Amino acid sequence: MFKGGRKDDVKQIASELNLEVDEKNTLWDIIELIKNSEPYKENFESVKEIADLVIEERKRHEQSQVEIEKLKLELEVAKAQAEIKNTSCEGES
Repeated sequence: MFKGGRKDDVKQIASELNLEVDEKNTLWDIIELIKNSEPYKENFESVKEIADLVIEERKRHEQSQVEIEKLKLELEVAKAQAEIKNTSCEGES
Protein backbone atom coordinates (compact mmCIF):
# COMPACT_ATOMS: atom_id res chain seq x y z
CA MET A 1 0.00 0.00 0.00
CA PHE A 2 2.83 2.42 0.75
CA LYS A 3 4.96 1.25 -2.19
CA GLY A 4 6.59 4.23 -3.80
CA GLY A 5 5.62 6.39 -0.85
CA ARG A 6 7.93 8.80 0.88
CA LYS A 7 7.88 10.07 4.42
CA ASP A 8 5.95 13.19 3.39
CA ASP A 9 3.38 11.01 1.61
CA VAL A 10 2.91 8.82 4.66
CA LYS A 11 2.66 11.90 6.88
CA GLN A 12 -0.06 13.28 4.61
CA ILE A 13 -1.93 9.96 4.71
CA ALA A 14 -1.77 10.03 8.52
CA SER A 15 -3.04 13.60 8.46
CA GLU A 16 -5.95 12.59 6.22
CA LEU A 17 -6.82 9.97 8.84
CA ASN A 18 -6.63 12.61 11.61
CA LEU A 19 -3.61 10.93 13.19
CA GLU A 20 -1.04 13.07 14.97
CA VAL A 21 2.52 12.81 13.73
CA ASP A 22 5.52 14.86 14.80
CA GLU A 23 8.91 15.44 13.21
CA LYS A 24 10.58 12.86 15.46
CA ASN A 25 8.52 10.01 14.00
CA THR A 26 10.35 7.88 11.46
CA LEU A 27 8.73 6.62 8.28
CA TRP A 28 8.23 3.23 9.91
CA ASP A 29 6.73 4.80 13.05
CA ILE A 30 4.14 6.58 10.94
CA ILE A 31 3.34 3.46 8.92
CA GLU A 32 2.82 1.52 12.16
CA LEU A 33 0.64 4.33 13.50
CA ILE A 34 -1.52 4.10 10.38
CA LYS A 35 -1.69 0.30 10.47
CA ASN A 36 -2.76 0.38 14.12
CA SER A 37 -5.41 3.06 13.56
CA GLU A 38 -9.15 2.45 13.65
CA PRO A 39 -9.71 3.67 10.05
CA TYR A 40 -7.11 1.18 8.78
CA LYS A 41 -8.58 -1.70 10.75
CA GLU A 42 -12.19 -0.85 9.96
CA ASN A 43 -11.93 0.28 6.35
CA PHE A 44 -8.65 -0.84 4.81
CA GLU A 45 -9.84 -0.21 1.23
CA SER A 46 -10.58 3.46 1.93
CA VAL A 47 -7.17 3.95 3.53
CA LYS A 48 -5.53 2.21 0.58
CA GLU A 49 -7.39 4.51 -1.79
CA ILE A 50 -6.25 7.59 0.17
CA ALA A 51 -2.66 6.31 0.09
CA ASP A 52 -2.80 5.68 -3.66
CA LEU A 53 -4.23 9.15 -4.31
CA VAL A 54 -1.64 10.92 -2.15
CA ILE A 55 1.27 9.11 -3.80
CA GLU A 56 -0.18 9.57 -7.29
CA GLU A 57 -0.71 13.30 -6.70
CA ARG A 58 2.88 13.76 -5.53
CA LYS A 59 4.19 11.91 -8.57
CA ARG A 60 2.05 14.06 -10.89
CA HIS A 61 3.35 17.20 -9.21
CA GLU A 62 6.95 16.01 -9.59
CA GLN A 63 6.37 15.24 -13.27
CA SER A 64 4.91 18.71 -13.78
CA GLN A 65 8.01 20.22 -12.17
CA VAL A 66 10.24 18.19 -14.49
CA GLU A 67 8.26 19.43 -17.51
CA ILE A 68 8.54 23.04 -16.32
CA GLU A 69 12.31 22.70 -15.89
CA LYS A 70 12.58 21.11 -19.33
CA LEU A 71 10.69 24.03 -20.90
CA LYS A 72 12.90 26.54 -19.07
CA LEU A 73 16.01 24.83 -20.41
CA GLU A 74 14.60 24.76 -23.94
CA LEU A 75 13.86 28.49 -23.67
CA GLU A 76 17.41 29.20 -22.48
CA VAL A 77 18.82 27.22 -25.41
CA ALA A 78 16.59 29.08 -27.87
CA LYS A 79 17.66 32.44 -26.41
CA ALA A 80 21.33 31.46 -26.61
CA GLN A 81 20.93 30.32 -30.21
CA ALA A 82 19.16 33.57 -31.12
CA GLU A 83 21.92 35.57 -29.44
CA ILE A 84 24.60 33.64 -31.33
CA LYS A 85 22.73 34.18 -34.59
CA ASN A 86 22.37 37.92 -33.91
CA THR A 87 26.04 38.20 -32.98
CA SER A 88 27.14 36.42 -36.16
CA CYS A 89 24.84 38.60 -38.29
CA GLU A 90 26.26 41.76 -36.72
CA GLY A 91 29.78 40.53 -37.40
CA GLU A 92 28.97 40.09 -41.09
CA SER A 93 27.72 43.68 -41.48
